Amino acid sequence: MSIPPADPGTPEPYLRAPAVSEYEIRGGAGHGQPKPEGNNGFAVASLICGILSFSGILMILAVVFGCLALAQIRRNGQDGRKLAIVGLSAAGAWLLGIIIIVAVAVSNGSDVSAGPGPAGFGLKAGDCFDHATTSDGSEEITRPSCTSAHSAEAFAVLTLAGTSYPSAATLKSLPEQCAAQATAYLDPDRNYPGLTTGYLYPPRQDWAAGNHTAICYFEDSGLTMLAPVRTSGVPYSADQKRFAQTMDQPDLSLRKYNAVESPAWTDKRDLAVGEVPFLQAQIAGLSGAPWASTVQPAITTLLADLRAQLPHWQDAASANSAGQTSRAFQNLGGDDEDAELAQARTALGLTAH
Repeated sequence: MSIPPADPGTPEPYLRAPAVSEYEIRGGAGHGQPKPEGNNGFAVASLICGILSFSGILMILAVVFGCLALAQIRRNGQDGRKLAIVGLSAAGAWLLGIIIIVAVAVSNGSDVSAGPGPAGFGLKAGDCFDHATTSDGSEEITRPSCTSAHSAEAFAVLTLAGTSYPSAATLKSLPEQCAAQATAYLDPDRNYPGLTTGYLYPPRQDWAAGNHTAICYFEDSGLTMLAPVRTSGVPYSADQKRFAQTMDQPDLSLRKYNAVESPAWTDKRDLAVGEVPFLQAQIAGLSGAPWASTVQPAITTLLADLRAQLPHWQDAASANSAGQTSRAFQNLGGDDEDAELAQARTALGLTAH
């Protein structure tokens, strides 16, 4: 059987020209070339760098890669446009966050008025800071990390009572209050050579603005500090610990006396009543056992001075008039044990108070 020839006027279906895609009509991948497969590499790189833009370099790379990706995708139609946009957005979010953090840090910094400087500064116990006097006489506070170089560490925030600006006697009592707080803050079994205390309190204009706190802080004899104070101490020797336990107890009677604006003779007598047993305890602690040969001479000198003071304090404690109290305090005038105490602390390798 023969096959009849096809009708030349009827085109075969499979010879129809393929439909032109919308993409090719727009002039897509190289004028009819197929678009590259997968996501654009720059888009992927922008996404990764944008998410990890905690450093300036990665943030810049996220922006550069994102812009390159969008430009390439416009030309060749490759996938990944959303990835590039997310990468750029993430980098922008990181930048905005950094700007907010810097703005908050700057707003929390304090340029303080002339004088002793306002306390507060947003400081709390354990915060490390630097402070310096500026050319206009004010004091500037910055707050680095305690594990980086700094000059001071706050260890107590004291609330100043009352509605009126603190009296001279109240301000005079701050060193004693800070010393008591320092003892509680530090490890009682460790020695902190070179450590000294200081304090800040608000000037009158800051008091009027509602700042009624004082800050107690540590310094290391003017040296740069590189770690939190509590971790910087060294274990006490037996003699150091014995001396500290004897001589570093807070003098509550003296603290109470210093808080009196204009002490009367009875206030001085009350001070003496508290000082007598305080002094007796110190003498007992220092004389209870022998000391190391390198320390004994300084302890002997300090003991002699304390024993010389005791009868004058006893006279003041038993006084019945202003004249008797005055004479007893006059006799105490030349019996200040500060020099002997400092000498003993130096011999023991302890911090000078």
